[in-house]
Amino acid sequence: MLQKTSFVACVNNLEGVGKASSRSSGAEVTLTWSGINDAATYTVQRSTTTGGPYSTVGSKITGLAFVDQTAGLVNGDTYFYVLQPVNSGGSAVCTSNQASVKIP
Repeated sequence: MLQKTSFVACVNNLEGVGKASSRSSGAEVTLTWSGINDAATYTVQRSTTTGGPYSTVGSKITGLAFVDQTAGLVNGDTYFYVLQPVNSGGSAVCTSNQASVKIP
């Protein structure tokens, strides 16, 4: 017997901009994306290597932007981010495209 299968279009436009650290503030990365219907929140993950492994740097995000101000971001380094939309049941729906962001 065939079962109904539903496919979810995932976030495919995750983008980021890096900002170098200065005397008054640390380095940061600002990420933006378009939302999807099945997402109640979003989880942001980061890696120093393309393709991962990734570590969570933000969770339960309800908006369509996130600023990573985690200590340890280094001027001149490149970071790789993915986004996981999470449904109202707490399960990740999919994984977004990978965004590559260089801190100037």
